[in-house]
Amino acid sequence: MVAELSGRGHAVRDLLEAAGLARSNYYYALAHPQQPTRAQLRPKVTQIFSRTPNGCGHRQVAMCLRAEEGVRIADKTVLKMMRQMGLRCGIRRERAYRRYNIGRLLRVSRSTLMPISCIGIQLDAR
Repeated sequence: MVAELSGRGHAVRDLLEAAGLARSNYYYALAHPQQPTRAQLRPKVTQIFSRTPNGCGHRQVAMCLRAEEGVRIADKTVLKMMRQMGLRCGIRRERAYRRYNIGRLLRVSRSTLMPISCIGIQLDAR
């Protein structure tokens, strides 16, 4: 937007001040335009993803790219590409339920157990 307005005769310094941007950030962004990650692999990622009705995750796509295309690519790169393309897997990985405080022994005081004795349960006197 700043580049567009500066072409119309407005001073870049004033535009950057109004936008709250540093001058160095503006010129860095002009020199380094954002490019899609691994653009040549995007059609292949889409093809692999669409093989199954629910799609598949980034690990599976990365594994297929390595096996079929011989591409050296990290799982996180495939994940980034899939996020940029809006591809989401419809299947979640199963995880076992883990209780937060499992393994901790809870110490209960005798006063906490007193109401239990009121309903007829006898407690060992130790």
